[in-house]
Amino acid sequence: MNLPNKKVAVLLATHNGINWIEEQVHSILEQRDVDVRLIISDDGSTDGTYPLVKQLAKTDARVTLLSDHSAVNGAGKNFYRLIRQADILDADFVAFADQDDIWLSNKLEYQIHTLIKRSVDATSGNVVAFWDDGQRAFINKAQPLKQLDYLFESAGPGCSFCVTRALFDELHNFVQKHADENLPDLHDWLIYAYARAANYQWYIEQRPLLKYRQHQHNVVGVHKGFRASIKRLVTVKQRWYRNQVQLLSYLLLSYCQEKKTSSSLMQRMVRLNFSDRLVLAFNVSKFRRERSHQLVLSLMLITYVF
Repeated sequence: MNLPNKKVAVLLATHNGINWIEEQVHSILEQRDVDVRLIISDDGSTDGTYPLVKQLAKTDARVTLLSDHSAVNGAGKNFYRLIRQADILDADFVAFADQDDIWLSNKLEYQIHTLIKRSVDATSGNVVAFWDDGQRAFINKAQPLKQLDYLFESAGPGCSFCVTRALFDELHNFVQKHADENLPDLHDWLIYAYARAANYQWYIEQRPLLKYRQHQHNVVGVHKGFRASIKRLVTVKQRWYRNQVQLLSYLLLSYCQEKKTSSSLMQRMVRLNFSDRLVLAFNVSKFRRERSHQLVLSLMLITYVF
């Protein structure tokens, strides 16, 4: 596979990542058979991350650092800043990177080949999670897409996303338009949701193309074990999940109404009265990719846990 003329802009958000950032940047800049440009936004780091990436930008022409490095207090907001402000020049594709992972050397090459071969606009994929104690776990996100799954879940970790220039330009316009509004906490969820709502084609790749580092400072990370189950229950009971779903539904409903492609189920999700809950519970097969998640969501809708 040879793609020497394909230019990729990689958007990397950093915050106090001094322990991992050099290894991650190296894995990005050493991608095979693609022309990589790395654009970094730092979220007010206090551990030496900012001076390190600033020096990288001085010594490697492929690295650019956004001039605005004020604290925005969150990975999602930091990525939204990147989407709004990054100058991707003549990039053909755009990928997103976390500060603490390790990319396989053929990640971008393989993803671009997938985008071209399958004639799709975006791709994401499974990952191999790893911990400092040597644990490894294969994280499978490649279930068949559902009609409205994008309102209720992402397409995997945002660090596995690679999209076409055309999709990114439209995403930039959307995020810029809503810059003064409250956007979802998780940028990757919004990216996937916008792409699907705008009728862009998305493919989730089975093959893992990065090592997904797990540590105590992960913003999201892998939902694994008893503690993770308790954490998920707390976010549901505190209405975080419902609020995020409704926020996405509201933003995309307005967009879809402009395009005359709005869904009545999306409208019901925004309104969410008793009859809406019953209809939504009956349609959960359209909302989550995994059957077990569909059943849980149905129960949560009916019992007002959601």
